[in-house]
Amino acid sequence: MKAAAEHFSRSRRLLNSVDYDRVLRGSEWRKDRRSIRILAVRNQRSGPRLGIVVPKRFVRMAHDRNAIKRVIREIFRRQARDLPAVDVIIMIGPGCERARVSEILAGLMTELANRQMS
Repeated sequence: MKAAAEHFSRSRRLLNSVDYDRVLRGSEWRKDRRSIRILAVRNQRSGPRLGIVVPKRFVRMAHDRNAIKRVIREIFRRQARDLPAVDVIIMIGPGCERARVSEILAGLMTELANRQMS
């Protein structure tokens, strides 16, 4: 059983299309690194929330898509306390390799944590 701090609750996720649209249309921070894109916008909540987009056309096999999502959630969980109150969408593009996701994403999340969302 996971400790409460490690649990990825509904309050830590973007849950509907309105939340996704707000980040996609009004992103205040955007970074692209290889085949990973991060978009972020400030929120009015007490902490960061995560949305993940892993299209089937770029990652064909379901087990690969799920593995990439698990890696993304784990990195987000580890760095969530360092992040400002932002809604974040992580989008996977063509040519993304599962083995490279963690190292690329860790660097991007650190940049976001160090960024002042003014």
